[in-house]
Amino acid sequence: MNYESYTASELAADPYFVQWVKQPDNESDVFWSEWLLHHFDKKETVEEARQMVLLLQFNWDSNTEERVDDLWQRISATNRVSGKPAEQVLLTPTTEDRHSWYNWSGVAASILIIALLSALIFLSQRTVKINEPEQNQELAATDRLIRYQTGAGEIKTLTLPDGSEVVLNANSTLTFKPQWGFDREVWLSGEAYFSVKKIAGASKRNSGMAKFTVQTSSLQVQVIGTAFNVSDRRQQAVVVLNSGSIKLQLPSDTTILMEPGELVTYEREQQKLVKKEVKPETYSAWKNSEWILDNLTLEELAARIEETYSVKVEIRNQQHSNGGISGVVPTKNLNILLEALATTLKVKVTRTQNKVIIE
Repeated sequence: MNYESYTASELAADPYFVQWVKQPDNESDVFWSEWLLHHFDKKETVEEARQMVLLLQFNWDSNTEERVDDLWQRISATNRVSGKPAEQVLLTPTTEDRHSWYNWSGVAASILIIALLSALIFLSQRTVKINEPEQNQELAATDRLIRYQTGAGEIKTLTLPDGSEVVLNANSTLTFKPQWGFDREVWLSGEAYFSVKKIAGASKRNSGMAKFTVQTSSLQVQVIGTAFNVSDRRQQAVVVLNSGSIKLQLPSDTTILMEPGELVTYEREQQKLVKKEVKPETYSAWKNSEWILDNLTLEELAARIEETYSVKVEIRNQQHSNGGISGVVPTKNLNILLEALATTLKVKVTRTQNKVIIE
């Protein structure tokens, strides 16, 4: 077979190529490895075709060139409208896909979302640079306070006066005094990941290590030198400790000591506190422009989308709320994320300027 003139869509519809992607054996591995050695310029075409096959893995027997082209056009359309939120964007699975939704299990959806989202990012060929603190940011400075703010979908890394590093999540604000002494203090609204530098005491009165304090509307976090994540949204504070040790000070003057791998959730209105062991990297993955979802409901995912992208999410069909969603979700582009959800969960997603409807 002469594959030199094949496009990615044609390769993805070729039975022998599909078999190699889904059920490789020694013969097909040897063939395609040698073919790529002699046609190195086709490497990107082969990779695009391979990713498209993976996107259609639950419809293997019906991989036609028309279906592959349709998928490619939908992804391309998503990228074209990216950056134009005022337009209405429809992200809808095909009739055949919608019909097969009811045969899916929650486990299948969890497995597919990982491959699907990774493929969408590859195919979109989009790169989004994380803004450095001195670029493209709203920074307010007075004689008394410095304030860093992020907008919808933005992630920013900044260095504090003592050399500590902070990654500020979307729709968040960090405020601090321009001059720091022994006591280092910041005020956080939203979410941030802190890597705190150990600083020795600078006075006879304070001969130990310089204290670092994060103030939120719900609680106070006191550290010396450590790495941790703090979220203060929706009347709830969540603190996850990656390394070192921290002390939480609640409004009731209750003090809680945390060890690495622990999470503390505090709800202000109910004054309810929960402490448990978790995988810290799950809660700080956002600083790498991705979310690690661990059996999240659609409502929980919708809330996270609202917090990050400043949009309102409405779920009109509650039958889609059943079951958990797991996987790694890239978060640099909201349109790509929504396209992935529409294809994976077999739902219709409509986006306008500041509203997303799932039905």
